[in-house]
Amino acid sequence: MRDPRHPLTISRTASSSAVQAGLADGRRPKAEGSSLAAVSCLPSPVSRPHARAGSAAVPAAVPGASSPAVQTGLADGRRPTTDGFSLAAPSAVKNIIIVFTMALAVLLVGCREDMQNQPRINPLRISDFYLDQRSARPLIAGTIARGDLRNDTYFYTGLIGKDPGNEMPFPATREVLERGRGRFNIFCAPCHSELGDGNGIVVQRGYQRPPSYHGDRLRNAPLGHFYDVISNGFGAMPDYAAQVPPYDRWAIAAYIRALQLSQNAPASLVPAGTQLPPAAAPGAMQYDPLEARPRGSEAEEKLEKK
Repeated sequence: MRDPRHPLTISRTASSSAVQAGLADGRRPKAEGSSLAAVSCLPSPVSRPHARAGSAAVPAAVPGASSPAVQTGLADGRRPTTDGFSLAAPSAVKNIIIVFTMALAVLLVGCREDMQNQPRINPLRISDFYLDQRSARPLIAGTIARGDLRNDTYFYTGLIGKDPGNEMPFPATREVLERGRGRFNIFCAPCHSELGDGNGIVVQRGYQRPPSYHGDRLRNAPLGHFYDVISNGFGAMPDYAAQVPPYDRWAIAAYIRALQLSQNAPASLVPAGTQLPPAAAPGAMQYDPLEARPRGSEAEEKLEKK
């Protein structure tokens, strides 16, 4: 039993009316001028007297409650506060957790791996779905790719019936010849050379030499012949259908014809009053079919000196 002289000890037999009234209305009693604010720190809770008949019920002491307002709030169901801060708000936290859990569940449902691991057939893999067990199916007869109708047979084949034609499917303007020269120097000159005599840089290193464009056979060949050779290949020459589109094939064919004319033009085609340059040894002097100036190593050196 505690010492009754201790300032924070409330006697079970306290007879002071002020103390009894303070206990009844929730206020903290005072003993010998000292406040009992630390009564909750005692090892044992402070016992309250039983409420008399007709008096208000006295709320039970709650450990940790440090003010009468806390005791009153507990008695009437309100949430207690300590030092201006609300204690726990379990219902609001619970609602937030529920909403977050539902949102997470929706996201997880949308992250199924059906899109990544959906049934599919890898290229050239066997398939039991078809009778021939080929997963790569052939095109249906008559199928035409978008933009590849090819209703102009001559433009896409260079043939009239079974024979190569000798007409350009569009006008051979200077822009077309310039385009043909650029494509020719990229794809044809490595073997045929820029002059077209078949002595390209690849041939100089051991590749089979192609025929010269300036021979009688190719000078008399129709334009469709060159288009067909570019499209399908000929002899040791592979086809360039994948590298050169149809329009550029015709541009190259037109430039080959201009190249042939530049090296074999008769004097009757030269305008009156034009002085022709003297004949030069093969390979020493070249003439660009689109420019009125000589080309080649020696010719370019002379031009640079001037």
